[in-house]
Amino acid sequence: MSKTRTYRLLVAVAMVAFANFSCVNVEEFGDEAQSRTVGFQAVVKKHDNTPRAAIEGVNYPTTVNFGAFAMWLDEGQIWANDHAAATPFIDNNEVAYNTFLPATWTTETAYYWPDTGSLTCFAYSPYRDNSNNPLTNVSVSAATGALTINNWNLLDAKYKEIDLMLANVQTERTFANSSSGIPTIFNHLLSRIDVKAGLASEYKEEGGPTYKITLRKVALKQVYMTGDYTTQTNRWESPHNATTIWLYNNETEGTDGLELVFGTTTNAGETTFVLPQVHLEGAEGTQAELFVEWHDSKPGEGVQSATINLREKFTDSYWGQGKHYTYILAWDRGATSYIEFDPPTISSDWVSGGSHIITIE
Repeated sequence: MSKTRTYRLLVAVAMVAFANFSCVNVEEFGDEAQSRTVGFQAVVKKHDNTPRAAIEGVNYPTTVNFGAFAMWLDEGQIWANDHAAATPFIDNNEVAYNTFLPATWTTETAYYWPDTGSLTCFAYSPYRDNSNNPLTNVSVSAATGALTINNWNLLDAKYKEIDLMLANVQTERTFANSSSGIPTIFNHLLSRIDVKAGLASEYKEEGGPTYKITLRKVALKQVYMTGDYTTQTNRWESPHNATTIWLYNNETEGTDGLELVFGTTTNAGETTFVLPQVHLEGAEGTQAELFVEWHDSKPGEGVQSATINLREKFTDSYWGQGKHYTYILAWDRGATSYIEFDPPTISSDWVSGGSHIITIE
């Protein structure tokens, strides 16, 4: 069987988490200032642009910290026109669950609402990479008015298998309109891919033996894994580093392969994060392909392989941001009894990109 890989999957965020900030010199403010703590109300965004109700979602994991920025503008200024004049107020601080104050999230340094002007707030998740170091490629620019994530490389061990999320930018927030917490509405920035395999029919000869199909290798080829994201355009820019991603390889996994059983489906490796991308027809290095190799036990068959060009196989093929795609490889050897596949189980805050059945004859 495939070796289990650990994923840092961030799940749905319910409206129960508040990140409270306080100021450096608390003594200067007293009890009155305590009520003016800058707070964040963390939720996950449904794709119809409305906040997900707590009953539909799952609490934000208390073991995963997120990062926050806030930029201050003077009275009468608005972010869309005056962002270049903004000054940092909260500069990429880590927000962590506070075990002493249930349902609150706090920074090590405390922040309070300014008496005048307003804050424009940014947040991203997670704050730390796989080595438990703060992300160094996230920044906010007053000049552009945008948060940017530079060179997010899913092949880099630091970022591999991280479920990267970004919150909607919240502009012109003040104590008057945000005393209960700044809405921090997270969205998934990547795409997720699953590949499953099964026998679409029993593989046997009438009155004869039953043969086996054993899955040996599955890979996604010519897939972009590196790019930059900016809230200036709200999309990934300059995708590059097209490569091959091995979802399952019997040689490196140290197995003889995955024997497929009629009536069930087998996962070809674990769920994989990829950069959202359009599969461009005819452009070298951008035609995403699904490669599969298997062993057929029927005499004279042996090891075989197939390469499926996703653009040619599925019209308007692409992987969209925040979507989960499932590809089902179905071996059909001519029998009339077919397996029925249940819809794939998808995390409630992901939008299905569809199940695509690829019949291998």
